[in-house]
Amino acid sequence: MEIDIQLTKEDWIKFNKFVQKRSLKNLKGFAGSFFGNMVIWLLLIAIFVILFLTVKTWHWPTAIFVATVFIVMIGLSLWNIYRMQSSLMPSENGSFIGKHHFVFDDNGIHSQGKGYKGYHSWEVVKSIERQSGIIIFFLDTAFGYVFPEDRLDYPAEFLERINQLRSS
Repeated sequence: MEIDIQLTKEDWIKFNKFVQKRSLKNLKGFAGSFFGNMVIWLLLIAIFVILFLTVKTWHWPTAIFVATVFIVMIGLSLWNIYRMQSSLMPSENGSFIGKHHFVFDDNGIHSQGKGYKGYHSWEVVKSIERQSGIIIFFLDTAFGYVFPEDRLDYPAEFLERINQLRSS
């Protein structure tokens, strides 16, 4: 089976969002879970309310200054996250954006694009995920082949054929 796919920056953004959501789900521990975060926030609120009720004189200018400092710190953190994600965006002249040719057979995936030619056996395909309008063949934790569903003629049949090839 052979297909040609034209990948865009928007496809990379969908792929990156999916990888980020997937990695957040894999966070271990109490503080990484929704329930853990809820408990931590409730404790912080309880501490703030207790402090507010027990302090006789509340100095509002100091409270406003401290709140402003924390808001600025949060804003700078969010800005840096945005800048980091923007710096990792694929280049128009790179190997992600552009036309890719794939050949799927019993042995694996043969791929070719601008400046590269590759082969991966089915053994290295860790998982195949379908979500948010894309199909991803994960070859590692955050690396894989991206297939936008809107550029496949029949996504369900494509996945069915791939599963047949993987199992043979």
